[in-house]
Amino acid sequence: MIERQEKDGDREASVWLLKPNRSFSRRQMLGFLILVSSISVSVAVISWLCGNAFAPLFAMLELSVLGACFLLIARSGQSVEVVEFAGGQVLVSRLPGVGRVFAEALGWVSIQRGAEGRIRLSARGRVVEVGAFLGEDERAILGSELQEALAAARRRKE
Repeated sequence: MIERQEKDGDREASVWLLKPNRSFSRRQMLGFLILVSSISVSVAVISWLCGNAFAPLFAMLELSVLGACFLLIARSGQSVEVVEFAGGQVLVSRLPGVGRVFAEALGWVSIQRGAEGRIRLSARGRVVEVGAFLGEDERAILGSELQEALAAARRRKE
């Protein structure tokens, strides 16, 4: 998902917030996990009553793996990349945790489009990929927007 904003009402300063697309909210994910868990526990209890002593053990194993997968998905959905064109610089930050990964002057920055529509910002030997978690269509839109914004920012600087 791409959100474009103007920084502090300044048309010359643009910010792109890049977030992974998720079809489930956290609440929906938890509800689905509870539904699957209740069905799995019900089947395990019925199997145990019919003589399968290992059914509860396998159900606990299955639910712990499923819960870990859902936790990983929920955490990856919280990640955000921020691309800023402000004050004559291009800044890229990854949140939460990593912080700023790229900060270069506009004049040095170039945008490269690689295989499968990958978008890379490069300057003076430093390269950072942005929007890796976006779909191909969204990356194409992002690449065009960044290219236009970079060209417009350079025209304003001249």
